[in-house]
Amino acid sequence: MINLKKGLVAVAGIAMVAGVGGVALTSCGGDQYANTITVWCPESDVSYFNNTIIPAFKQAHGDLLKITDAEGNVTSEMDIQVIEQVGEGDIVANADNINEVADVFCIADDNIRTMVQRGYIEDFNSDEASRVTTDGQDAVDSFKIGDSLYALPYRNDNSYMLYYDTRIVNDEQAKTWEGLIAAAKAQNNATIYFQIANSWTFPSILFSEGEVHVDTVDGKTYQMTDFGSNADVHQALFDFVQLYAANTNIINGELDAQTSAILTGLDPQTTGSRTAAYIIYNFWNETSAKLTELGLEADTVKVTTLPSFNGHAMKPFIGYKGMGMKSSVSEQKHDAAKEFVRFATTADMQKDRVTELKQGVTNLSVQSELAEEIAALPHMNAINETIASGNYVPQGINVTGDFWTPVETLGRGIVNDPTAHDSLEEARADCQTIASATGWMDVSAAA
Repeated sequence: MINLKKGLVAVAGIAMVAGVGGVALTSCGGDQYANTITVWCPESDVSYFNNTIIPAFKQAHGDLLKITDAEGNVTSEMDIQVIEQVGEGDIVANADNINEVADVFCIADDNIRTMVQRGYIEDFNSDEASRVTTDGQDAVDSFKIGDSLYALPYRNDNSYMLYYDTRIVNDEQAKTWEGLIAAAKAQNNATIYFQIANSWTFPSILFSEGEVHVDTVDGKTYQMTDFGSNADVHQALFDFVQLYAANTNIINGELDAQTSAILTGLDPQTTGSRTAAYIIYNFWNETSAKLTELGLEADTVKVTTLPSFNGHAMKPFIGYKGMGMKSSVSEQKHDAAKEFVRFATTADMQKDRVTELKQGVTNLSVQSELAEEIAALPHMNAINETIASGNYVPQGINVTGDFWTPVETLGRGIVNDPTAHDSLEEARADCQTIASATGWMDVSAAA
């Protein structure tokens, strides 16, 4: 499944990062899991945890799982179980009752701030120095609030890129929306998928000219932005809505990624619309499998940086994924659970993420050792190209929990009725509405 990210609806990663759809919580409280370290991980990682990480931890750290009586005699042993498939970006949405949350969980960097504010997550301050050495300062900083580290990083591929069918779109056309649309029109109005109604992907339009960051004003944390006061942002939004409104028969902007439709549209024999291009979370594994099924070459679909529109260069979020531990883990499980987080994010455990799961990772030695394997991952090449260009927004350190709702509301509104947003005056008003939403502040107001 696809990690779609954010906002009001739990989707295949309300985000982020492989994800999962709606989650039915299994209570972690009471006696059922009293002697079990419970784990939440995304759907893509379940087998990896069950078949690799958990058995390896039990072999390496079995002593931590032993339960002893007052005299020090071993009476039983704790187990470790993945009890739910929960995308890294779904943690906050499913953490309202912390007793329902697994002891350890995979988490996207933008979820950290809210988890800290609610007191739901334990720090890993003693691990900071070593993890800066092994995984790099940027990866560690993405999971820090103030001076405290709240999760250990393991993935650096939390972003969305442009995928395009080379039988429909050539490399030059893939550089711009105008080129994509022309190519799609030439193929009987093939479809371009871009989730305008999604608060993770839609901001790439606003970021083409604007910025966000986190700041404290009068002791309160705000989502700071220049969306309300920056005329270039208003122009960019206006230009994109004009482009979309004129091509709604080609551009699918719905929140639902329509995974099946995207993949089906790669088949030249399909009776429905062909897929010309799609902007989506790293979807290479599924795309590659579909191409193999159809007997097509791997480079039939290419992955690259986001296209520009009317001269505005779209900027994606790029973020990290890590592993954390809830603050209310029982005393009996505490030390073993914390060590499990450390173990699950080590270099050895990250290697399989590259070779088996085709994921990008944070460990610097793994990046070096498996450089050839990483270079063979098209989505990682596109992400690394984007990072090198500087044309992106680091997610975790720049986003508060208040970011997603007003942005998604605007995106949904545009998809539902583009004509209600198709003047420069309306674009300005839309941007000002976001910048004045709860928890937001325009930089002009703070000056």
